[in-house]
Amino acid sequence: GVIYQAPDLGSVLNSRILTGVGHLQKAFEEAREYARYHPSRGYWWDFGKEKEEKKKQVKEKKEEPSSLFQRRRVDMLLDQLTRQFPHKYASLALAPIQPPPESEPALSVKSEAVASSTGNTGGVKRDKPGDTGGSGGSGPANKKIKSER
Repeated sequence: GVIYQAPDLGSVLNSRILTGVGHLQKAFEEAREYARYHPSRGYWWDFGKEKEEKKKQVKEKKEEPSSLFQRRRVDMLLDQLTRQFPHKYASLALAPIQPPPESEPALSVKSEAVASSTGNTGGVKRDKPGDTGGSGGSGPANKKIKSER
């Protein structure tokens, strides 16, 4: 037969005590999760397993970076800003459009693409009552509103 050496008493007790302490530590950690405290109510135990399962499910769900409301709101705000402050495109302007004098405030500001004989392809046009457009004609072909999306 084969003879094996038996472990000494110290190593057996050490193994059993470490196993028992490990289980006790896990039990205290779990019990600490259920303990609740409020200054007016004091301490109490909350064993709501349903609440914990719901919390785990909520944490597992991947949240979207934005909601539909947020995307629509941002799109609306960006559209409003681009209408208020249109993009300035580099163009080969032979005669730049002069803004009206400061003593006469403009009644409306429109962003337009104006095709004229001077070669201007963009810019900001300021309309005043009685103004004929200042870009070579007052026909409806010259007054096209630029809409960016």
